[in-house]
Amino acid sequence: MKIKFSAKQIVLLCVSVICNIIGLMTLLQINGVNMGMPYINKINNMLFQYFIVFAFMPVGIITFSTFATTFEGKVKHSLALINCIYSTILTVPLFLSMIICFVILGGTSVPLMDAFVADFALLSPSLGGQIAFYVFILLLSIVFLAEPIIACYLILKDVEPSIPNIISFILKKKTIAEMQQKPVEAEEGNAS
Repeated sequence: MKIKFSAKQIVLLCVSVICNIIGLMTLLQINGVNMGMPYINKINNMLFQYFIVFAFMPVGIITFSTFATTFEGKVKHSLALINCIYSTILTVPLFLSMIICFVILGGTSVPLMDAFVADFALLSPSLGGQIAFYVFILLLSIVFLAEPIIACYLILKDVEPSIPNIISFILKKKTIAEMQQKPVEAEEGNAS
């Protein structure tokens, strides 16, 4: 089966691939693997190094999700599942890292994360500021975990994974069957 790509799909795929590659290469460089990005090592604060990862990875994941929705049937479903698995694998460590930060604040040493917590403490010496930041990132990581999983579920049910549909699903305002129905006005507009 040959798949033809539209200009929109090519742009979405390119943006996704570039952002994901930069994000992953930055992550590896931060963790000691030479990825040819020496400028990362010149950033003294680990938190600022991770901001680069946070700037690229969500964009890459979201644009791939959007890319997946431009297809139909099995291709769309397969791409949505791939994106869901990929984003979950990348986001679980973020979630766990924030929990570990609370453990470190409680006085237990965790060698892998001690440097991160120490670097952030230089930026925000107050314990309240540190806790607020870790709570914010923890909540953000929960959103980053939940959104692709819910979006994938909706895609597999042939529902557009729009923000209103995701919110309706979470708050149980609409059933999947109600979200699968297209608005009457849109169908009438297409008939004209």
